[in-house]
Amino acid sequence: MNFEQMEYIVKVANEMSISKAVEKLFISPSGLSQSIAQLENELGIKIFNRSKQGVTPTFEGKIVISKSITLLNTINELNKEIYEYKNSNQTHLKILTAPTFSCILEETMVKFNSVNPDVTFELEEQNPTNIIRNFNKENYDFALIHALWCNVLFFESA
Repeated sequence: MNFEQMEYIVKVANEMSISKAVEKLFISPSGLSQSIAQLENELGIKIFNRSKQGVTPTFEGKIVISKSITLLNTINELNKEIYEYKNSNQTHLKILTAPTFSCILEETMVKFNSVNPDVTFELEEQNPTNIIRNFNKENYDFALIHALWCNVLFFESA
């Protein structure tokens, strides 16, 4: 089952007609019928009873349609959240710091955030050795360590 098939059976169920559904879906009647038949074969059930008066869901079809509606709504919500996140002006900074700088950084971030509420921070403390090891692995935006540690670690690794 794919998303397109879910959309098709939901539209057919809402319209109670293949011909009305194809007009709204902008596909051919044979394409829609084939898609539904393929899904019925895949699931091993009949989704719709077809007659000259239209289509009605079978008992199994009602279950599939109900679950399809739930899944499609969830996918639409997810897409909306992703769109809103991508188009928001919010910035999130992930900062890695040695304990020495935490107090100063926290005060600075609070002041900065009062003027710039669209910026959020994630502050993590680690010892300088781990900061140098983990900085690239964890995708931090920036890190702060004392300059003496850089010299010590440089000479230890040489």
